[in-house]
Amino acid sequence: MNYKNKEWLRSQYYVQGKSLNDIASMSHVNIGTILYWFEKFNIKRRSQKEGASIWSKVSPGKIRTGSQSSNWKGGVSRGYARKKWKEYHNMDIPRGFCVHHADGNKKNNSKENLMLVKIDYHSHYHSILRFGDRLYRNKEWLISQYKTNRMSTVKISEICNCSPATANKWLREFGVKIRPARIIKC
Repeated sequence: MNYKNKEWLRSQYYVQGKSLNDIASMSHVNIGTILYWFEKFNIKRRSQKEGASIWSKVSPGKIRTGSQSSNWKGGVSRGYARKKWKEYHNMDIPRGFCVHHADGNKKNNSKENLMLVKIDYHSHYHSILRFGDRLYRNKEWLISQYKTNRMSTVKISEICNCSPATANKWLREFGVKIRPARIIKC
């Protein structure tokens, strides 16, 4: 149970350059246990850059950066489409709007392909693409419709082509307290 010893942990991590995973593995515990003891002993963790630097010395040639990285997105930074749209139209993007790629290709930032759309429409559009007729399974969308837009489960069920019971089930699944049903007098 060396991992419960502050000096041993510090030595493994800082002096020997072991990762949290390495320490957990050699201690026959999961990484959550090591993280717990790091927090308890107030041991400062390395930054990603420091960790990568150590790892590259231990395993030279295994670090993948740039186009070799699994996170490579083609060299286009986040927000690039917004920047291009502003350039093309010489104005800021109004509040509540975002830029949508008409052809679905995030790398195609031509003027003809970038459209300005309302954020709620954009989210709804991509939710339909992602969830199809099971839109009620999209936590963000469902909670937004129920809480923010104050939409009833009956109305949500009509949009999603499901029963109100299904909408209720998923709201409860997502931790939302269901409003009592309103009785409409005729």
